[in-house]
Amino acid sequence: MEHPASPMNNYVGDAPSDTSLGVKTVGHFTPKPQQNPPNDVQAGDTGEHAALVALGAFASVGVGRFRVLLKDDVAGEVETLGVLDVESLRRNLPALLKRSGDSCRSLILDCKPSHAAHVCQVDEADARVSEMLSGLSFLRVETSQGNGQVWLAMAEGTPGEVCAATWGRLFGRLKSRGANRGSNGGLRWPGSFNFKPERKLPDGRHPEVRLLNVQAGRVVAPDELERSGLLAEPTPHAAPEKKRHTTPEGRPRRVPSYDVAARAVRRKSNGEVDRSAVDALYTVTCLREGFTPSEVIELLRQVSPKARGRRDGYAERTVAWGLRAA
Repeated sequence: MEHPASPMNNYVGDAPSDTSLGVKTVGHFTPKPQQNPPNDVQAGDTGEHAALVALGAFASVGVGRFRVLLKDDVAGEVETLGVLDVESLRRNLPALLKRSGDSCRSLILDCKPSHAAHVCQVDEADARVSEMLSGLSFLRVETSQGNGQVWLAMAEGTPGEVCAATWGRLFGRLKSRGANRGSNGGLRWPGSFNFKPERKLPDGRHPEVRLLNVQAGRVVAPDELERSGLLAEPTPHAAPEKKRHTTPEGRPRRVPSYDVAARAVRRKSNGEVDRSAVDALYTVTCLREGFTPSEVIELLRQVSPKARGRRDGYAERTVAWGLRAA
């Protein structure tokens, strides 16, 4: 697979990197002298400057940790390089951009480790959706020709339940326009290349992920989105759940074993337990056993390492998925 030259105008020799990222140190790297990520941006910005501006935009709304991924879009394989904070990423971004370009793998940063329920990813945003949300977003990105992402945020400290309900209503409005939640936290990073084969440009080159607009620190409130006509009607409150003490087959229900679910799920290619898959299986098992959605949410928070202590809507999203699957 061919790939374009990496736009590393500050690169001297091979990029070193943090040993935790597994990047071999050969030669040296000389970055521009700079204490903080730049905030100035022009539409179409690319390269290292765009990567740093995007990082500053996320930091400005309280996102401080990212899982760093390199994805082979042909084989579908993903390499996880670690979880880094903003400062570590600022130091490592030049090396990550080069490694992505050299290996023809997409650089994806996932902000889920920040547990940032107040941040919302709008994926598959065409020009119409992107423009519609431009004044409300802290970041807009073009990931391929005519397609991109828009990121919005509410103020830090907004209750997770309010965030989940508001973002749900937003997607209820955007659904007819083809936009969706995407991976709910992952972004092909500005300044890198999108190596999806189906996203190639007409001349065969891979598109570079470009910044369209940044409004550092921009946050929205639910009533602002409401006034803008961007929220669907709220879902009517459902009738109170009726707790049951038997399974649908009539036998006494039992709390499923989380360990059994963990053993039943195939591990990731690196040998780690796929906690999301385990939580999904456990959720479906609980629902089929006759537990109500609210009971399953509490069970997940008790037994799942990933759900424990979180109030960002993760358990609720998992159970909502389980209800459809069960």
